[in-house]
This record gives sequence, C-alpha cells and structure tokens, in this order.
Amino acid sequence: KEVEKLEKAAKDAEFQEVVRSLRKNSLMDERFKDSNFKNVIVTEGNKNALKIARRYCTEAERMLSENQGLMFTGGVGTGKTLIAACMANELINNGYYAIMTSIVKMLDNGYRNEDEAYINKLNKADFLFIDDFGAERKTDYAYDLIDSRYRVKKPLIITTNLSVPQMTQRIDMQTDRIYDRVLEMCYPVEITGTSWRLISAKQRYERSLKEVK
Repeated sequence: KEVEKLEKAAKDAEFQEVVRSLRKNSLMDERFKDSNFKNVIVTEGNKNALKIARRYCTEAERMLSENQGLMFTGGVGTGKTLIAACMANELINNGYYAIMTSIVKMLDNGYRNEDEAYINKLNKADFLFIDDFGAERKTDYAYDLIDSRYRVKKPLIITTNLSVPQMTQRIDMQTDRIYDRVLEMCYPVEITGTSWRLISAKQRYERSLKEVK
C-alpha cells in the first residue's frame, strides 16, 4: 500500500508539471489565467452557454476526435471571453493542450500573412480558442488561420460580436469563405444580457456616491 501511495504521488506530481507546462504555453492573458466555472455568476443570458461549455469540457475527448468546435456570440461585455477562458483552463487542468489568443493579438506580436511557422505552433494545440473573432480588419490573416485549423481537423472555439445572421449575409468572396468555414466547424451558442462592464461601472459609480455621503 505504501508503494502504491508513493507511485500515485509521483504520477500526480508528474501530471501537475504537465499542467504547469500547458498553462505556460496557453498564450492566455494574465487576467483570465485563474478563471473557472465556479466563479461565473449565472444569469438568464448565460446559463445555457455555461451548460454547453461545461458539457463540452466533460466530453473533451469526443469533441477532439470529432473535431467539434463552438462559437460564442453576443454583444460587447456579455461574458463570452470569460466563459471561453473557463473552458480553456478546465481543459488544461484535465491535461489537454489549449491555446487562447486573438488575431489582433497575433498581429501585435508580429504575425504576418502566411506565417506558416506561427500557424503550425497554434495548430499543435488540441483546442484553439480565438477571442473577438471579426475584430480584425485584414481578412487574409483570419482565413489562413481558420483554413489551416480546418485542414488539421482539430477543434476551434471562438468568441465574436457577430451574430449568425450577420455571418450568413453575403459580403465578399474572401469573408464569405471564412464565415462559411467557421459555421461548418463551430456550433453557435448565443449569450445575451446587459454588458458586465456597464454593470460594473454603474456599481462603482454608486459606491462612490455612498462614500461621498
């Protein structure tokens, strides 16, 4: 029993080291590295999205084998990025390689069109999260990334302010191709409600008034 106990402790320590390495390479912003489902306030607007996100993580192995992605849609500040970050952290905690970034962030870090080495690095991840999809202006960058992910047959999870009807409107050939591919790869999940940023600003203002009194 003592030997089994020591072996288990060694395996646990080895697994935790793997998790630390995965977290280090996740590219996630610092403010989201501790995000988890337990700390998310459930509302009418996000409860369905949270249920789907949790179920997705529970079924991660099947989602990976079937190349099934998700697309969280909704207005600015409704918590899309937070839910996606909770998913990424949950997957990492379970030993999966998850990367969370955005095309705007990629461009800021020096990514350029047809940067194959950069895209190959992202595609090593089991689950790739692209935040604020559609905010970028250059569609070529988006298409290269989405198309490469499609070809390696690995899941893509995105957050976007765009609605499904907006993505199905005909705009131009390049943009249409991107959106068609995203809708093929990702199951759309809508998050509704008032912006959390506006709520937070209102609460800060009201606290300030109380302090003045």
